[in-house]
Amino acid sequence: MRTSFALGLGAHELRDRPGLRILIYHGVVPEPLRRIHARFVTTTQLDAHLAFIRAHFQTISLAQAFSGDYDPSRMAVAVTFDDGYQNNLDHALPLLQKHRVPATFFVTATQALGQDILWADALDIEAATTDRPLQILEVTFGKNRNHEYVDAQGKRLKAYCKEGGPTWINAVIAALGDGAFRKAPEWDAYWKLMQPDALRALSDVEGMQMGGHGSLHFNLDRVPLDEALRDVHLGLDWIEKATGKSVRSFAFPDGAYSPSLVDALAQSELNQLLLVDYRHGDRGDRRVLERFSIHPFLSTKVLMAEMLRGHYF
Repeated sequence: MRTSFALGLGAHELRDRPGLRILIYHGVVPEPLRRIHARFVTTTQLDAHLAFIRAHFQTISLAQAFSGDYDPSRMAVAVTFDDGYQNNLDHALPLLQKHRVPATFFVTATQALGQDILWADALDIEAATTDRPLQILEVTFGKNRNHEYVDAQGKRLKAYCKEGGPTWINAVIAALGDGAFRKAPEWDAYWKLMQPDALRALSDVEGMQMGGHGSLHFNLDRVPLDEALRDVHLGLDWIEKATGKSVRSFAFPDGAYSPSLVDALAQSELNQLLLVDYRHGDRGDRRVLERFSIHPFLSTKVLMAEMLRGHYF
């Protein structure tokens, strides 16, 4: 596809078409310190993405995506950010305002649990800055060629955390402790989260809204329904207290959900539920919409072509 665009043969890949795409971004940094994961984009990349989207497609709010309030004959694009990084306020907001693009920020309210960092970020930075093995719940983890922590069979520690939920995540947090990276300002953009005053400031900007993303960021379909609901509502309550505004949207961490959880959340007046992929034959359920994850390793034209297709090759 890169070759096709380089030869001027790829214009058909970028033609406007009917459809809806809800994009997932995470962190935004001016210059990448190190490729520690595929969740962050640069300000240059985001600027180019938003300029292209604004020039070629409809930019709509999440509320419009759910209500269908857009031209069905053209591609409609809504923008979302996950996890609640401080860099969203510092670096993403100015670009969203520059291009007049509304956005929804799904905040992982780990601060409601007395924590100031997401476990996955602590694990990523630990893996990028140290070579020590980790002993978690009697399992030893070393690093593979991609600098990820894995067990003796190659299973990633992150998979243990996503599947094992709070038990594994809290064990990892305890094992990592206060990492040395906290004293290195160059890492700040990769883990610092918005504090309540920053959340309120962002929520007060026209076109920007807050959504829930849980409090511990684990796969909610792996625990009993009542435990999943506690995690969801703990996060929602913290965000509403911080912003002084009601929250009516929720994005499932890791895209993991169950029909019973969708039913329970919809009954609690959460009327905008976001997935990654439909998993339970619920494509026609208007309470839920899928999203398209943005990766930083593709050129703008290739990424936009993949977005228009709706999936990566």
